[in-house]
Amino acid sequence: MTEPLFPLPVPDLTVLVQPVAALFAAYGAVKIAPPLIRRARQRAYDEASEAEIVRLTISPPPGLDPDPELAVELVRALHPRQRRGVDAWRIGWPSVELDVVHRRGELVWEVVANRQVAVLAENAIRSICPGAAVDVGQRTARPVSAVAVARFASPGTWPLREPERPEARVLHRLAGGLESAPAEADIRLRIICRPVAPEDWRKVTEERAPNASPTIGQLVGAAIVDGLLFHESRYDDRSSSAAPTVSPEEREARKRKRRGVVGFDVGLVLEVAGVSPDRAEALLWRLVDFTHPLGDGRQEIRWEIRRGATTSPPRARLADWELASSGIYPTRRSTRLASSAIDRWPRARQPTAQASSGSSSPMLVVDRSRSRLGSCRATSSPSARPARARARSC
Repeated sequence: MTEPLFPLPVPDLTVLVQPVAALFAAYGAVKIAPPLIRRARQRAYDEASEAEIVRLTISPPPGLDPDPELAVELVRALHPRQRRGVDAWRIGWPSVELDVVHRRGELVWEVVANRQVAVLAENAIRSICPGAAVDVGQRTARPVSAVAVARFASPGTWPLREPERPEARVLHRLAGGLESAPAEADIRLRIICRPVAPEDWRKVTEERAPNASPTIGQLVGAAIVDGLLFHESRYDDRSSSAAPTVSPEEREARKRKRRGVVGFDVGLVLEVAGVSPDRAEALLWRLVDFTHPLGDGRQEIRWEIRRGATTSPPRARLADWELASSGIYPTRRSTRLASSAIDRWPRARQPTAQASSGSSSPMLVVDRSRSRLGSCRATSSPSARPARARARSC
Protein backbone atom coordinates (compact mmCIF):
# COMPACT_ATOMS: atom_id res chain seq x y z
CA MET A 1 0.00 0.00 0.00
CA THR A 2 1.46 3.33 -1.06
CA GLU A 3 1.40 6.29 1.28
CA PRO A 4 -0.07 9.62 0.09
CA LEU A 5 2.38 12.13 -1.30
CA PHE A 6 1.07 14.81 1.00
CA PRO A 7 -0.18 13.32 4.28
CA LEU A 8 -3.39 14.96 5.57
CA PRO A 9 -3.01 16.59 8.98
CA VAL A 10 -5.28 15.14 11.65
CA PRO A 11 -6.29 17.79 14.20
CA ASP A 12 -5.94 16.99 17.86
CA LEU A 13 -9.53 17.23 19.14
CA THR A 14 -8.51 16.68 22.74
CA VAL A 15 -7.63 20.35 23.07
CA LEU A 16 -11.34 21.17 22.62
CA VAL A 17 -12.50 19.05 25.53
CA GLN A 18 -11.73 21.58 28.24
CA PRO A 19 -13.28 24.60 26.47
CA VAL A 20 -16.44 22.65 25.64
CA ALA A 21 -16.68 21.36 29.20
CA ALA A 22 -16.23 24.89 30.53
CA LEU A 23 -18.94 26.14 28.17
CA PHE A 24 -21.42 23.51 29.35
CA ALA A 25 -20.53 24.22 32.98
CA ALA A 26 -21.17 27.94 32.50
CA TYR A 27 -24.48 27.21 30.79
CA GLY A 28 -25.51 24.91 33.63
CA ALA A 29 -24.52 27.50 36.23
CA VAL A 30 -26.68 30.13 34.53
CA LYS A 31 -29.72 28.00 33.63
CA ILE A 32 -29.85 25.19 36.17
CA ALA A 33 -28.32 26.54 39.37
CA PRO A 34 -30.88 29.34 40.14
CA PRO A 35 -33.95 27.03 40.05
CA LEU A 36 -32.16 24.46 42.20
CA ILE A 37 -31.21 27.12 44.72
CA ARG A 38 -34.79 28.47 44.84
CA ARG A 39 -36.14 24.97 45.46
CA ALA A 40 -33.65 24.36 48.24
CA ARG A 41 -34.54 27.65 49.92
CA GLN A 42 -38.27 26.92 49.51
CA ARG A 43 -37.81 23.49 51.09
CA ALA A 44 -35.93 25.01 54.02
CA TYR A 45 -38.67 27.62 54.47
CA ASP A 46 -41.39 24.95 54.44
CA GLU A 47 -39.56 22.95 57.10
CA ALA A 48 -39.26 26.03 59.31
CA SER A 49 -42.93 26.92 58.77
CA GLU A 50 -44.10 23.43 59.71
CA ALA A 51 -42.89 23.99 63.27
CA GLU A 52 -45.18 27.01 63.81
CA ILE A 53 -48.41 25.97 62.10
CA VAL A 54 -51.53 27.41 63.74
CA ARG A 55 -55.24 27.00 63.07
CA LEU A 56 -57.69 29.89 62.86
CA THR A 57 -61.33 28.95 63.47
CA ILE A 58 -63.64 31.60 62.03
CA SER A 59 -67.30 32.06 62.97
CA PRO A 60 -69.20 34.51 60.73
CA PRO A 61 -71.47 37.07 62.37
CA PRO A 62 -75.26 36.68 62.14
CA GLY A 63 -76.90 38.29 59.14
CA LEU A 64 -73.82 38.16 56.92
CA ASP A 65 -75.06 37.98 53.33
CA PRO A 66 -73.03 36.19 50.63
CA ASP A 67 -70.97 38.57 48.55
CA PRO A 68 -68.78 37.06 45.80
CA GLU A 69 -66.79 40.29 45.48
CA LEU A 70 -65.83 40.20 49.17
CA ALA A 71 -64.79 36.56 48.78
CA VAL A 72 -62.43 37.55 45.94
CA GLU A 73 -61.01 40.39 48.03
CA LEU A 74 -60.37 37.97 50.89
CA VAL A 75 -58.47 35.61 48.57
CA ARG A 76 -56.39 38.47 47.21
CA ALA A 77 -55.57 39.58 50.74
CA LEU A 78 -54.09 36.13 51.47
CA HIS A 79 -51.50 36.58 48.70
CA PRO A 80 -48.33 38.11 50.25
CA ARG A 81 -47.16 39.49 46.83
CA GLN A 82 -43.56 38.55 47.68
CA ARG A 83 -41.62 35.73 49.27
CA ARG A 84 -41.47 35.53 53.04
CA GLY A 85 -38.46 34.45 55.05
CA VAL A 86 -37.27 33.24 58.41
CA ASP A 87 -33.63 34.21 57.88
CA ALA A 88 -31.26 35.01 55.02
CA TRP A 89 -31.46 31.48 53.58
CA ARG A 90 -34.92 30.15 54.46
CA ILE A 91 -37.04 32.21 52.07
CA GLY A 92 -40.02 31.08 50.03
CA TRP A 93 -43.72 31.32 49.27
CA PRO A 94 -45.88 30.43 52.28
CA SER A 95 -48.56 27.79 51.97
CA VAL A 96 -52.07 28.33 53.33
CA GLU A 97 -54.86 25.81 53.76
CA LEU A 98 -58.54 26.82 53.72
CA ASP A 99 -60.72 24.14 55.31
CA VAL A 100 -64.47 23.63 55.60
CA VAL A 101 -65.10 21.07 58.38
CA HIS A 102 -68.30 19.21 59.24
CA ARG A 103 -68.00 18.18 62.87
CA ARG A 104 -70.80 17.16 65.26
CA GLY A 105 -73.48 18.46 62.93
CA GLU A 106 -71.91 21.90 62.42
CA LEU A 107 -69.91 23.50 59.63
CA VAL A 108 -66.68 25.17 60.72
CA TRP A 109 -64.39 27.31 58.60
CA GLU A 110 -60.65 27.05 59.39
CA VAL A 111 -57.45 28.58 58.05
CA VAL A 112 -54.26 26.55 58.61
CA ALA A 113 -50.98 28.40 58.04
CA ASN A 114 -47.77 29.48 59.72
CA ARG A 115 -47.81 32.47 62.03
CA GLN A 116 -46.75 34.90 59.31
CA VAL A 117 -49.73 34.07 57.12
CA ALA A 118 -52.02 33.63 60.14
CA VAL A 119 -51.55 37.28 61.07
CA LEU A 120 -52.15 38.26 57.43
CA ALA A 121 -55.35 36.17 57.32
CA GLU A 122 -56.64 37.51 60.64
CA ASN A 123 -56.16 41.11 59.57
CA ALA A 124 -57.92 40.42 56.27
CA ILE A 125 -60.89 38.78 58.02
CA ARG A 126 -61.21 41.69 60.43
CA SER A 127 -61.39 44.25 57.65
CA ILE A 128 -63.47 42.26 55.15
CA CYS A 129 -65.77 40.41 57.58
CA PRO A 130 -66.35 42.74 60.57
CA GLY A 131 -67.81 41.01 63.59
CA ALA A 132 -66.39 37.58 62.83
CA ALA A 133 -64.97 35.63 65.77
CA VAL A 134 -61.46 34.25 65.23
CA ASP A 135 -60.14 31.61 67.64
CA VAL A 136 -56.51 30.52 67.41
CA GLY A 137 -55.30 27.05 68.30
CA GLN A 138 -53.04 24.21 67.30
CA ARG A 139 -53.74 21.97 64.33
CA THR A 140 -55.30 18.67 65.37
CA ALA A 141 -56.82 15.98 63.18
CA ARG A 142 -58.21 12.49 63.60
CA PRO A 143 -56.81 9.58 61.57
CA VAL A 144 -58.23 9.73 58.05
CA SER A 145 -60.19 6.70 56.85
CA ALA A 146 -60.55 7.66 53.16
CA VAL A 147 -59.95 10.66 50.91
CA ALA A 148 -61.14 11.99 47.58
CA VAL A 149 -58.39 13.71 45.59
CA ALA A 150 -59.36 16.26 42.94
CA ARG A 151 -57.89 16.30 39.45
CA PHE A 152 -58.62 18.92 36.82
CA ALA A 153 -59.80 17.67 33.44
CA SER A 154 -57.89 20.35 31.46
CA PRO A 155 -54.75 22.42 32.09
CA GLY A 156 -55.05 25.36 34.45
CA THR A 157 -55.03 27.83 31.56
CA TRP A 158 -58.70 26.99 30.97
CA PRO A 159 -60.74 28.57 33.81
CA LEU A 160 -63.54 27.10 35.87
CA ARG A 161 -67.14 28.12 35.44
CA GLU A 162 -68.76 30.64 37.76
CA PRO A 163 -72.12 29.49 39.17
CA GLU A 164 -74.76 32.08 38.38
CA ARG A 165 -77.25 31.28 41.16
CA PRO A 166 -76.29 31.35 44.86
CA GLU A 167 -78.02 28.01 45.44
CA ALA A 168 -75.63 26.34 42.97
CA ARG A 169 -72.45 27.40 44.76
CA VAL A 170 -70.04 24.76 45.93
CA LEU A 171 -70.50 25.37 49.65
CA HIS A 172 -74.29 25.12 49.43
CA ARG A 173 -74.08 21.89 47.46
CA LEU A 174 -71.64 20.42 49.97
CA ALA A 175 -73.85 21.44 52.90
CA GLY A 176 -76.82 19.77 51.25
CA GLY A 177 -74.89 16.54 50.89
CA LEU A 178 -73.79 16.66 54.53
CA GLU A 179 -77.39 16.59 55.75
CA SER A 180 -77.35 12.79 55.78
CA ALA A 181 -73.76 12.39 57.03
CA PRO A 182 -73.24 10.33 60.22
CA ALA A 183 -72.85 12.40 63.36
CA GLU A 184 -69.62 10.61 64.33
CA ALA A 185 -67.95 11.37 60.98
CA ASP A 186 -65.54 14.29 60.60
CA ILE A 187 -65.60 15.55 57.01
CA ARG A 188 -63.00 18.07 55.94
CA LEU A 189 -62.68 19.88 52.60
CA ARG A 190 -59.05 20.98 52.33
CA ILE A 191 -58.14 23.68 49.82
CA ILE A 192 -54.32 23.73 49.81
CA CYS A 193 -52.96 26.93 48.22
CA ARG A 194 -49.50 28.14 47.30
CA PRO A 195 -49.23 31.74 46.02
CA VAL A 196 -47.86 32.15 42.53
CA ALA A 197 -45.16 34.76 41.93
CA PRO A 198 -46.63 37.85 40.20
CA GLU A 199 -44.20 37.56 37.29
CA ASP A 200 -45.16 33.91 36.77
CA TRP A 201 -48.86 34.79 36.88
CA ARG A 202 -48.38 37.46 34.23
CA LYS A 203 -46.89 34.80 31.93
CA VAL A 204 -50.10 32.79 32.28
CA THR A 205 -52.48 35.66 31.57
CA GLU A 206 -50.54 37.74 29.03
CA GLU A 207 -51.40 37.54 25.36
CA ARG A 208 -48.61 36.04 23.26
CA ALA A 209 -47.97 36.95 19.66
CA PRO A 210 -48.55 33.76 17.61
CA ASN A 211 -45.92 34.69 14.99
CA ALA A 212 -43.19 36.21 17.15
CA SER A 213 -39.66 36.35 15.73
CA PRO A 214 -37.19 33.79 17.11
CA THR A 215 -34.26 34.85 19.25
CA ILE A 216 -30.60 34.55 18.22
CA GLY A 217 -30.19 31.52 20.49
CA GLN A 218 -33.17 29.78 18.92
CA LEU A 219 -31.83 30.46 15.42
CA VAL A 220 -28.34 29.12 16.23
CA GLY A 221 -29.65 26.06 18.08
CA ALA A 222 -32.16 25.21 15.36
CA ALA A 223 -29.49 25.59 12.65
CA ILE A 224 -27.15 23.16 14.44
CA VAL A 225 -29.84 20.56 15.04
CA ASP A 226 -31.30 20.82 11.55
CA GLY A 227 -27.83 20.59 9.97
CA LEU A 228 -26.91 17.45 11.91
CA LEU A 229 -30.23 15.75 11.08
CA PHE A 230 -30.32 17.01 7.47
CA HIS A 231 -33.71 18.64 8.06
CA GLU A 232 -35.09 21.68 6.35
CA SER A 233 -34.80 24.73 8.56
CA ARG A 234 -37.86 25.14 10.73
CA TYR A 235 -37.69 28.93 10.34
CA ASP A 236 -37.76 28.97 6.52
CA ASP A 237 -40.64 30.96 5.02
CA ARG A 238 -41.78 31.94 8.49
CA SER A 239 -43.40 35.14 7.31
CA SER A 240 -45.89 33.23 5.16
CA SER A 241 -46.96 30.86 7.93
CA ALA A 242 -50.55 31.41 9.04
CA ALA A 243 -51.28 32.35 12.62
CA PRO A 244 -53.20 29.71 14.61
CA THR A 245 -56.89 30.42 14.80
CA VAL A 246 -58.49 30.95 18.21
CA SER A 247 -62.11 29.97 18.71
CA PRO A 248 -64.53 32.37 20.39
CA GLU A 249 -64.74 30.01 23.38
CA GLU A 250 -60.96 30.06 23.85
CA ARG A 251 -60.89 33.83 23.52
CA GLU A 252 -63.61 34.14 26.17
CA ALA A 253 -61.78 31.69 28.45
CA ARG A 254 -58.57 33.71 28.23
CA LYS A 255 -60.51 36.86 29.00
CA ARG A 256 -62.01 35.31 32.13
CA LYS A 257 -58.61 34.02 33.24
CA ARG A 258 -57.11 37.50 32.91
CA ARG A 259 -59.63 38.81 35.43
CA GLY A 260 -57.47 37.33 38.17
CA VAL A 261 -55.15 39.82 39.83
CA VAL A 262 -53.16 37.08 41.60
CA GLY A 263 -52.90 33.33 41.17
CA PHE A 264 -52.52 30.25 43.36
CA ASP A 265 -51.42 26.67 42.84
CA VAL A 266 -54.41 24.86 44.37
CA GLY A 267 -55.00 21.27 45.43
CA LEU A 268 -58.36 19.94 46.66
CA VAL A 269 -58.82 17.05 49.08
CA LEU A 270 -62.02 15.79 50.73
CA GLU A 271 -61.28 13.71 53.86
CA VAL A 272 -63.47 11.55 56.09
CA ALA A 273 -62.44 10.45 59.59
CA GLY A 274 -64.16 8.83 62.53
CA VAL A 275 -65.84 5.98 60.60
CA SER A 276 -64.68 2.75 58.99
CA PRO A 277 -62.97 2.92 55.57
CA ASP A 278 -65.93 1.23 53.87
CA ARG A 279 -68.41 3.78 55.25
CA ALA A 280 -65.99 6.62 54.47
CA GLU A 281 -65.71 5.58 50.83
CA ALA A 282 -69.49 5.26 50.49
CA LEU A 283 -69.93 8.71 52.01
CA LEU A 284 -67.36 10.25 49.67
CA TRP A 285 -69.14 8.83 46.63
CA ARG A 286 -72.29 10.68 47.75
CA LEU A 287 -70.44 13.99 48.23
CA VAL A 288 -68.01 14.36 45.33
CA ASP A 289 -70.61 15.79 42.93
CA PHE A 290 -70.70 19.10 44.84
CA THR A 291 -68.11 20.57 42.42
CA HIS A 292 -70.20 19.89 39.30
CA PRO A 293 -71.43 23.52 39.06
CA LEU A 294 -67.81 24.57 38.38
CA GLY A 295 -67.60 22.51 35.16
CA ASP A 296 -68.24 24.03 31.73
CA GLY A 297 -67.91 20.98 29.48
CA ARG A 298 -64.17 21.37 28.96
CA GLN A 299 -62.82 22.16 32.43
CA GLU A 300 -64.14 20.29 35.43
CA ILE A 301 -63.02 18.68 38.68
CA ARG A 302 -62.81 14.90 38.79
CA TRP A 303 -62.34 12.98 42.03
CA GLU A 304 -60.31 9.88 42.80
CA ILE A 305 -61.29 8.06 45.99
CA ARG A 306 -58.71 6.08 47.93
CA ARG A 307 -58.17 4.84 51.46
CA GLY A 308 -55.81 6.54 53.87
CA ALA A 309 -54.48 10.09 53.88
CA THR A 310 -52.65 12.02 51.17
CA THR A 311 -49.99 14.69 51.57
CA SER A 312 -49.33 15.93 48.03
CA PRO A 313 -52.47 16.24 45.88
CA PRO A 314 -52.12 17.36 42.23
CA ARG A 315 -52.42 21.11 41.84
CA ALA A 316 -53.77 23.47 39.22
CA ARG A 317 -53.00 27.15 38.72
CA LEU A 318 -56.18 29.09 39.51
CA ALA A 319 -57.05 32.77 39.52
CA ASP A 320 -58.24 34.50 42.68
CA TRP A 321 -61.89 34.50 41.56
CA GLU A 322 -61.70 30.77 40.76
CA LEU A 323 -60.46 30.05 44.27
CA ALA A 324 -63.25 32.23 45.69
CA SER A 325 -65.82 30.26 43.67
CA SER A 326 -64.90 27.12 45.60
CA GLY A 327 -67.00 28.35 48.54
CA ILE A 328 -64.34 29.40 51.03
CA TYR A 329 -66.28 32.46 52.22
CA PRO A 330 -68.59 31.50 55.14
CA THR A 331 -71.89 33.35 54.89
CA ARG A 332 -75.40 33.28 56.26
CA ARG A 333 -78.07 34.42 53.88
CA SER A 334 -80.83 36.70 55.12
CA THR A 335 -83.40 34.42 53.49
CA ARG A 336 -83.72 30.72 54.24
CA LEU A 337 -81.38 28.52 52.20
CA ALA A 338 -82.50 25.40 50.44
CA SER A 339 -80.17 23.44 52.72
CA SER A 340 -80.64 23.92 56.45
CA ALA A 341 -77.04 22.84 57.06
CA ILE A 342 -75.84 26.37 56.29
CA ASP A 343 -77.97 27.61 59.18
CA ARG A 344 -75.81 25.61 61.58
CA TRP A 345 -72.63 27.64 61.12
CA PRO A 346 -71.15 28.40 64.57
CA ARG A 347 -72.34 31.91 65.26
CA ALA A 348 -70.25 34.67 66.75
CA ARG A 349 -71.03 35.59 70.35
CA GLN A 350 -73.47 38.46 70.72
CA PRO A 351 -72.69 41.40 73.04
CA THR A 352 -74.66 41.38 76.28
CA ALA A 353 -74.78 45.13 76.63
CA GLN A 354 -77.33 47.08 74.62
CA ALA A 355 -76.08 49.47 71.96
CA SER A 356 -76.67 53.13 72.52
CA SER A 357 -79.27 54.72 70.29
CA GLY A 358 -76.85 57.32 68.96
CA SER A 359 -74.32 54.85 67.51
CA SER A 360 -75.01 52.14 64.98
CA SER A 361 -71.60 51.43 63.42
CA PRO A 362 -70.07 48.05 64.31
CA MET A 363 -66.75 47.89 66.12
CA LEU A 364 -64.25 45.09 66.68
CA VAL A 365 -62.96 43.84 70.01
CA VAL A 366 -59.93 41.58 70.28
CA ASP A 367 -59.89 38.87 72.93
CA ARG A 368 -56.34 37.61 73.39
CA SER A 369 -56.99 35.14 76.19
CA ARG A 370 -56.62 32.13 73.87
CA SER A 371 -53.53 33.07 71.92
CA ARG A 372 -51.25 35.95 71.14
CA LEU A 373 -52.90 36.25 67.75
CA GLY A 374 -56.22 36.94 69.43
CA SER A 375 -59.84 36.64 68.43
CA CYS A 376 -62.34 39.13 67.17
CA ARG A 377 -66.03 39.76 67.95
CA ALA A 378 -68.51 42.52 67.23
CA THR A 379 -69.96 45.19 69.47
CA SER A 380 -72.28 48.04 68.69
CA SER A 381 -70.68 50.99 70.44
CA PRO A 382 -67.67 51.85 72.60
CA SER A 383 -69.87 52.24 75.65
CA ALA A 384 -71.11 48.66 75.29
CA ARG A 385 -67.65 47.22 75.91
CA PRO A 386 -66.30 46.40 79.37
CA ALA A 387 -63.25 48.25 80.60
CA ARG A 388 -60.93 45.25 80.14
CA ALA A 389 -62.05 44.77 76.54
CA ARG A 390 -61.72 48.47 75.67
CA ALA A 391 -58.01 48.27 76.38
CA ARG A 392 -57.72 45.51 73.81
CA SER A 393 -59.82 47.01 71.01
CA CYS A 394 -58.44 46.69 67.46
